[in-house]
Amino acid sequence: MTKTLVLQSRIEALLFVVGDDGL
Repeated sequence: MTKTLVLQSRIEALLFVVGDDGL
């Protein structure tokens, strides 16, 4: 569960950066 939460948090952070920078 902890690994999933960390992974989801990282993915969300990556998507946020990519979405903010990509667009």
